[in-house]
Amino acid sequence: MKGLGIILVVAVHAGLPFAQYVTLFHMAIFFMISGYCYRETYSETLQSVMVFLKKRFIGLYIPYVVTNLILLGFHNRFVDWNIYTDNPLFLQADGIMNTYGLIKPYSVRDHIIQFILTLGFIGGEQLAGTLWFLRALFQIEIFYVMIDWVRRRLRVNGLYFWSVLTVVIVSAGYFLNTRGLHIVSGLETSCHYFVFFVIGIWLQKAALQRLFSKRFMSIL
Repeated sequence: MKGLGIILVVAVHAGLPFAQYVTLFHMAIFFMISGYCYRETYSETLQSVMVFLKKRFIGLYIPYVVTNLILLGFHNRFVDWNIYTDNPLFLQADGIMNTYGLIKPYSVRDHIIQFILTLGFIGGEQLAGTLWFLRALFQIEIFYVMIDWVRRRLRVNGLYFWSVLTVVIVSAGYFLNTRGLHIVSGLETSCHYFVFFVIGIWLQKAALQRLFSKRFMSIL
């Protein structure tokens, strides 16, 4: 499933004829897989929550930050080498798609500011733009495990609780994205994809694959 998702992502960025349809669901697959691989035991105790937080910090936060900081160190060189451009004539060339606009060299002060912003999941280099997935998944998983731990302490029904909260979160993401409103650390994107993570969890709980296999074998 993950391999199929990777192929679809490559197809989208390669601009294949069917790419416009693939964009409707290709990233959703990754969040669903992440949800499917999530285990409810992560939020059973405070200790298990802390273990999970450490795991995601190492697996998602560190790669995102380290990659961006390395690219930040080469920022001015990228401008010199025309990988980034501060030339307005470049944006007028035919066939150029640059959603970042002009990127100017950084001063020492700019580097310090970008360093701090990157640590807070706020900043990021253009060449690391595709790492938004790591940031969104980190935010979604951390939010889920912490809130689910609280839910367990309050003894609230999980199905009803997450159904209502998911609707609220997705509605907030839809509102922000349709109006072009951007909040700190790209949280509007995380709200948008939160529902797919939850769907993945529900699919794992229902063990649909095992259920399908049993029914299929019974038919045979």
